[in-house]
Amino acid sequence: MWGVRCDEDKYFAMITPLLSSYLDESADKEKKKVLCVGGILIHEENLRRIQDEWITVLRDAEISYFHYTECKGLHGEFLPYRNKYKSNAHSEAEKVMRRMEGILLSGSWIGFSAAVLVSEYIGVLRDLAASKHIFREDPTESTYGQLMWEIARQVRKNAKGFQVAYFIDSSADFSKIYETFRGTKINHPVIGKTMVSIAPLDDKTVPALQMADLLIGTIRDAFVDWLQSGRPERSILDAKWNQHVEPTWIWDKAHMLRLIRTTIRSRKLKDGTIAIRPRSKPSGTDLRRQEKNRRKMLWKGST
Repeated sequence: MWGVRCDEDKYFAMITPLLSSYLDESADKEKKKVLCVGGILIHEENLRRIQDEWITVLRDAEISYFHYTECKGLHGEFLPYRNKYKSNAHSEAEKVMRRMEGILLSGSWIGFSAAVLVSEYIGVLRDLAASKHIFREDPTESTYGQLMWEIARQVRKNAKGFQVAYFIDSSADFSKIYETFRGTKINHPVIGKTMVSIAPLDDKTVPALQMADLLIGTIRDAFVDWLQSGRPERSILDAKWNQHVEPTWIWDKAHMLRLIRTTIRSRKLKDGTIAIRPRSKPSGTDLRRQEKNRRKMLWKGST
């Protein structure tokens, strides 16, 4: 999926050394089952090539913006479809969805996603004291942080010399995600050089965030179906997405335990410089307490 070819070969048209990552999240109403975070990584030149088509479909569908759950549930922008199309309302909304998918699949971009099993996330926080030094109570923050890190790592590896500007929906809790972004740059200074900025935008006026919403909504539904099917040995998404989307990063108990083991052996934890959110340089007392906690966690991790 990575390369320097032109757009028609489904590769980035690398004109300036900056790629944009539009990220969104999707979860059940109470965030008690599954939380998915993800989106698209795209060059702005390639975005312009599909954005006009997206806006045309919005106009044809008589909606001002596209939102995955509104389309699936016939509410919000799609509420008028109930009266206009009666018994055909769902099929007409589905036609809009398919057109949007077609536009997205015709473009040059790469998709990234992470899916959190919320009950396992909460269970690790409840049962392992070490986890509280690493993960936030709200899995949204931790997931955004790791996903931004992974996107930057892949760009650094596959598109050398490029940096990433991140954009998220302004309705999200931007202040917390911004601090997670800063903390990730502190904890990973080399990869952090690739993470140039983060900013909130209105998904009702920014087609790229609507594209991210469509992708992550699709991934969430596919992930729930995959879980309910017993986690079979197959791709979570339909094959049509394989050209664009990296495998979904699954956050379960096993993944969190691996992260804990890696972090408690980190030199940054010993030095007191690791940050989930940036903080001032720790005092001598703080360092001694952190070292004591680190040794306790290492002992627990080895048993």
